Amino acid sequence: MDTNNNASAKLARLADKIRLLNNKKKLLEESFKKDERKKDTRRKILLGSFVLYNLNKNEELKKIISNEFPNFLTREVDRKLFTEILQ
Repeated sequence: MDTNNNASAKLARLADKIRLLNNKKKLLEESFKKDERKKDTRRKILLGSFVLYNLNKNEELKKIISNEFPNFLTREVDRKLFTEILQ
């Protein structure tokens, strides 16, 4: 009977450990995703800054943006935001 209690206690401790490790794994995954979103946002900002900086210097770039970018923008509020750039 004593061995059953020991085995049950050991199983309970292992179940607790598994639960704690799963929670830790979930937190680490969420942290990783958050960091990746931050990197992605930073890349977009830098690329956008580069494009805006070079837009008036490069006629080919300006032509591509004027022709292709409006099709990329699906919301009217976004189109309005870029009105002066797309003229």
